[in-house]
Amino acid sequence: MRFTLERDNWYAMEIISPEFGVDVRAYSPVQVCGVTPYGGGKRCFELEFFHANYPAGVQRKTYVVETIVREKNYLLGRIIDSERIILLFELTEDWVDKHITIPPESGESIAARMERYGSSSDREMVEFEGQPPSFAEYHFKPHVLELHGLPDIGYPVSTNSLDSIVSEEGKIDFRSLLFWLQEYAELGDADWVSLFPAMQRLTELVTVHSAQETMVAQGDQWWVEAGPIDLEKDIVTIQREESLLAAFQPREDGTLRVAAYYPLDAKSIRYITGLSQRPAPDGSVAMRPSNWEYALDCSAGMGNVYASDNGVPYLSRWEFGLGVSSDGSDVEPWIDQRGLEAIGTNHLVKQIAINVLLSTF
Repeated sequence: MRFTLERDNWYAMEIISPEFGVDVRAYSPVQVCGVTPYGGGKRCFELEFFHANYPAGVQRKTYVVETIVREKNYLLGRIIDSERIILLFELTEDWVDKHITIPPESGESIAARMERYGSSSDREMVEFEGQPPSFAEYHFKPHVLELHGLPDIGYPVSTNSLDSIVSEEGKIDFRSLLFWLQEYAELGDADWVSLFPAMQRLTELVTVHSAQETMVAQGDQWWVEAGPIDLEKDIVTIQREESLLAAFQPREDGTLRVAAYYPLDAKSIRYITGLSQRPAPDGSVAMRPSNWEYALDCSAGMGNVYASDNGVPYLSRWEFGLGVSSDGSDVEPWIDQRGLEAIGTNHLVKQIAINVLLSTF
């Protein structure tokens, strides 16, 4: 028997990365919410978990992990689109006592102790429309909404950020508002379509540069070009329910170009940065010949079926163009979405940049 992650169970997680300096590691107990294999013979899986040692509002995390070693008592992997190595193993009293500051109560189990730690006073959270306790609704006064052209909705905000979303000078933190909308929109039962107008307006408020035909978004570990996509040719798409969110096509060197058709949630942005990781010195990407080949493989994984069933974003390939099946017949409602107008490249690049910048370990 090899080490297996079980839903709802608590585990010890250690992250090894140069970003932690001489300490090398960061530690946290985590509760598994879901494990989705990519399938197709890949050694990758999507891990959804509750991150107990992390600020409220972003404790629900998702990593795509490539397995390096899986033994009887542990799993060692690489977090895709990062330099981080992840080590997962059973939670023990010794490990908890060494790394967790909250002391045990008499007769308390490890799981009960972790539940108490994850909801301790310095991580206080409140319910937001029945979702996991991470967000609170923030309502602006009508004159503020009118001044900035913002829709009149309850804005999801991390409860730890409620006091800082508006400064003492009355300035609104538009970037953080957009970030929390991206994070909240990812949730499976969020009314994500209704959030588009607010996300688009906030994007406009924080974008400085004018749109160009193509623009580049990049980080230390990833690079992608934003630009026009021919939806009548071979594409890999990010979809949710019956909506086209974004589409990829290969550039001449096998790297990716992407276009988005609506404001993007956090998971869709992770798809973009994950598929666009910088090639290795030999030109390969995750042991595939190019980013495009990697995108094709990822779009074929069974995890996309599960994601689709759960109402969250997933990848799909349309070899003969959006809305055309392998036998050449039209597929509704996708064929009708070929005429969608992409959002500005400047807006897409800004949305990616804000989510990457504010999503820190």
